[in-house]
Amino acid sequence: MNIGPHERLAATLDKTPNGFVHIEDGTHLRVLEWIFTPEEAELASQMKMRGEIAEELARRFGVSERGLVEQLETMAKKGQIRAWNSSTGRRYSLIVFIGGIWEYQMDRADPRLAALMEDTSGKGVGRDFSTPSLLSSGSYPSIGP
Repeated sequence: MNIGPHERLAATLDKTPNGFVHIEDGTHLRVLEWIFTPEEAELASQMKMRGEIAEELARRFGVSERGLVEQLETMAKKGQIRAWNSSTGRRYSLIVFIGGIWEYQMDRADPRLAALMEDTSGKGVGRDFSTPSLLSSGSYPSIGP
């Protein structure tokens, strides 16, 4: 069975300390599809949480460092990954979903993402995407009637 980039990313995120909820009807994948393009999901699914410099990532992925840096910086601005300066150079890393990626989407959220997130509530096995701070923050855009 051939799985797509968002499914690979979901599997990668599930290995992080906070895990990633899988929902039988695929809502979890629709959330990732809203946050990540297929190319971004593919790249994030191969990243490590410890952080790597662009040269290491480019070598590991077999791509041009220049193009990769541009994509990584865009992803960092979108809150999909973490980027920081260190004594060894600019580093990039995967971040957890809850307590990371999801919270960074609040400035980008629209009614569609809000509806997707609401749709996840209670569907996860013992956990879901919602957290009290997100639900009570007023950060969701109005979904309307």
